[in-house]
Amino acid sequence: YITDLEQLFTHHRVTADDEKKKWFIYHPGIDIAEFWESFPEYSSGKTCTKFKTAVTKHYADPDPDRKYDCQDLDCVIGQYAGKIDLLAELAAYYRDFYPKAKHLVSKNHLSIHETSHLFSKGFTPHVWDSIIRRLQIKLPDHHPTDPYSVSEIHSTTQFILQSTN
Repeated sequence: YITDLEQLFTHHRVTADDEKKKWFIYHPGIDIAEFWESFPEYSSGKTCTKFKTAVTKHYADPDPDRKYDCQDLDCVIGQYAGKIDLLAELAAYYRDFYPKAKHLVSKNHLSIHETSHLFSKGFTPHVWDSIIRRLQIKLPDHHPTDPYSVSEIHSTTQFILQSTN
């Protein structure tokens, strides 16, 4: 939101701090606008930069390195655990799981091995048994102690669920 506003300010040559602050509170809705207007930094004479800093202090960490944490991934797993019987449910689970897991791996908060293990927790024992059987057929030389990748598990699950839908 803030980045979009700053681009619009540049494009439309909005330079006055009071005008920027007025537009800053215009779209988020009345409750949020009233909250932001209550900040001392919103008053006339204060810079928009100080106002923006005050606003962002009241929200989740804007640091892109902290976009997701392991608790976010646990919530996704908990939301879908034992409920994936259809391709649509698998697609939703993968859409929610994969970006968070990829981010955590890229920040060294999670290993690839842990990611595969966590992804498997989203399936019922019955579905997981079918996935493992299919993977053993599909990849006969795969060492039993090595984890399957998330992409291997995902594509195999798609195959299995297509045959049951």
